[in-house]
Amino acid sequence: MRISVPFGYYRSEPGQLVSTPLVEFIDAEAPELSPGEVRPIASYRRYGDVVNCLSHDGDFLVSLGFNANVMPTPGIRRSPKAFQLLSLMPMFSGEPIHEACMRALGTGGGYELADGSPNENRNGRIERAQRVAESFVIVGRQVFRKVPEPKLKMTIMAGTIATTSIYFGGIHRDENGKANFREEYVLPFTISDRLGKLIETRRLDMRNEDVLEAIAAPDAFTFSATESVAETLALWVLKEIEKDLGGLGHEDISRWMDLRDISAGFGGFDHTVWNDIRGLASAEEVLDLVHPLSRRVADDNARERIVGMLDWVDGLDETPRPALPLTPTPGF
Repeated sequence: MRISVPFGYYRSEPGQLVSTPLVEFIDAEAPELSPGEVRPIASYRRYGDVVNCLSHDGDFLVSLGFNANVMPTPGIRRSPKAFQLLSLMPMFSGEPIHEACMRALGTGGGYELADGSPNENRNGRIERAQRVAESFVIVGRQVFRKVPEPKLKMTIMAGTIATTSIYFGGIHRDENGKANFREEYVLPFTISDRLGKLIETRRLDMRNEDVLEAIAAPDAFTFSATESVAETLALWVLKEIEKDLGGLGHEDISRWMDLRDISAGFGGFDHTVWNDIRGLASAEEVLDLVHPLSRRVADDNARERIVGMLDWVDGLDETPRPALPLTPTPGF
């Protein structure tokens, strides 16, 4: 099916004080699959709506909440509404592209891909819009998007307030290149039943944004919770200790330098494989350095939170959990 994805940008002419908002479209051919060709693997609830997660030939697909017959058409190109709605789009800039696209397409309006200067280069917008357009898949007349492996992202703020959301990026950066918050932990769907122990031991006030409802195929999820938390804690410990290196002994300084070298390979997001750019060290190697260094963190609150997470990750059991019943969206 041929689809058009809108994207917005601003253009300033020489001598102009005000930038002109413009909307253009990227066209792409979305493959069409029958429900029998895909495998339901999980579902979650976002903004009150059920989102289905499917797998197909090793790819992950998530439903976008609208039918293929309401996809934008070239006729929208001449609609002034697209220009009017463009001013509302920056509120979407921090959200995953698929979520911004779902909202923008649902209103038939412009599609803002910016997360920086209003004079961001148009070529950059085109590249990202093309990537989004090429990720759409039609399954049984419903619109899905191909995404990196769906994960849970737990964000802990002020030490006690925590939220969980569904996430499609890598451990350290999302698919738009935005770095994660320092105490954000990216976890696999299959670890969701282990969060209860963490909530209890950390006395967290959970304010869930997205709710994981069911896992139909635990074997479909391959992401490692131990590896993810280990790398996140490694970067945090490095940052905390860096300003106090002069007060450490030779052995701890040597550990810090080893951890710094190992962590140099962390971060970034590779769109060719839709995952983190990873280092070569195993989770065990990272944790062997993080454990002794964590007790050298000078800030009491940071040290307590890091040590608490280390105690939790040491007890993780990554054996796939039994499947939970999955109820597909009616009509799917």
